Amino acid sequence: MLLNISLREDILLNFPNFEYFNCSEPERLNFNLACNLVGDQQEAFIYYWLFKQLKEHGGCGADFGCGQNIHLASIGMDSYFGLNHPTYGGGPYVPHITSLAENAHKIFNPETFSWVIMSHILEHIDNPIITFRNCCKLLKKNGIIILLMPDATYEELMWDKTHKNFFTPSDFERLIINSNKDLIKTEELDTLHNMFSFNYIGRRI
Repeated sequence: MLLNISLREDILLNFPNFEYFNCSEPERLNFNLACNLVGDQQEAFIYYWLFKQLKEHGGCGADFGCGQNIHLASIGMDSYFGLNHPTYGGGPYVPHITSLAENAHKIFNPETFSWVIMSHILEHIDNPIITFRNCCKLLKKNGIIILLMPDATYEELMWDKTHKNFFTPSDFERLIINSNKDLIKTEELDTLHNMFSFNYIGRRI
């Protein structure tokens, strides 16, 4: 089923051409504000790199932990399929494949995708170092991993009891990136500055 593939054109209102670094109202990029644009900024980041990768390298991607919306030209995989998520609500959740991100390397062949999207997924996983590495192995040469995570610098983010890991950008670099330097080269880390999340782009060597 492809009906839930997402292209959030409304994001263009505040992020022209999905340029997450060029917000029309930068004063609203603070998670502590009720009128914040942080969710749209994160989506703009994903779309910006997805379109860039499509233009330069073509191919298709995977969206692990896709939730309610599968990103364009991606295979959506999520652990939940149904109308109302027990933790987050909303719906419907209709991934192409119902499975945990930890199982992706058992489902897909190595060097299959031009990109892998992991938006707020690694913090839910028992062994994020191994899962990250296995997901990187699914990338073709020059493929990218597009990743978002909550920033553990901000204590108010600890409310979600489903989180098993808490990373600051420096923790992520030390524990995850440095463990996978043989596979992946960092192109971008922690450029959102929204007091909620940090972003990462790594390219398969």
